[in-house]
Amino acid sequence: MPEGRPLADPPCAAAARTRGEDMLGTAAYFDVWVLVASGARSAHELRASLPPAYLERNLALLRARMDGGTGMAPRTLGLRGGAGSPTPGAPIETFVAVPALGALHALALPSLEALLELDLPAFRAGRPPDEARPVEGPLVAVCTDGRVDPCCAREGMSIYRELARTHGARVWRSTHLGGCRFAASAAVFPHGILYGRLPAGRAHTVIEEARAGRIAPDAYRGRPLLDASQNAAETLLRRALDRWEIEAFDLVASEPQVDGTLICRFADRREGTPYEVCLRPGQSEESWLTCRAEAPMAPATYELLSIR
Repeated sequence: MPEGRPLADPPCAAAARTRGEDMLGTAAYFDVWVLVASGARSAHELRASLPPAYLERNLALLRARMDGGTGMAPRTLGLRGGAGSPTPGAPIETFVAVPALGALHALALPSLEALLELDLPAFRAGRPPDEARPVEGPLVAVCTDGRVDPCCAREGMSIYRELARTHGARVWRSTHLGGCRFAASAAVFPHGILYGRLPAGRAHTVIEEARAGRIAPDAYRGRPLLDASQNAAETLLRRALDRWEIEAFDLVASEPQVDGTLICRFADRREGTPYEVCLRPGQSEESWLTCRAEAPMAPATYELLSIR
């Protein structure tokens, strides 16, 4: 996304609101999140600062998962607090979140090179090292990455300031989360619940709902333990049943059909009731999905066919 090209006009977030684009199915699968308070202002800056061996290791874990092995899908975000960049030479505050376990741990790393010592599979298995301190959530990462998209900086900063005034150290600025056209975007940990179009004056509801073990439905984009189409199916089920507990359902199976539809089977954690959601993935008209996009693209759509 080159910075020199003309920006989309109107901005991507405003255009997505105008066309009424649903945020359904706009969250992707990541099973471990590493949140590094390095002071990086953008995803580009973060990537340039991370040890190449750390990036290569995480890519190998992802490839192993995609190949059907025992890999993982880790994601690293850069965080900035109210003071901006940390003091040179000071320990780097780092959090590791495992959404499937609802677990969040903090460590003080001596340098970014120490990221290589993090045993992410052990965190994923519920075996964090002794020096990792359990952290009571929620922790909120608000995307303010203006280098990727100016909508994130403009709309994200106003939401960050609003939340930081009342919730202080629980709220951080983050590098690129994705879905720039849904700014202001945020992820709420430990479960990694992804939100978009956070409303000024009411963004605090995502923190209040997280404390109650619930999702704020109006701004919900999805959760990271499902892929995009599975997230769409689960969200459609949640909407139909008005069920917004974070752990309301377990995905039992995801079954693509020969006619192009998708059947997702869920089990109700509270009552054990099975549900079958059938949807038809598609695409809408092409549009500018970010302000710095090189070309328009057609975002995915999901048509609900039945819930049984």
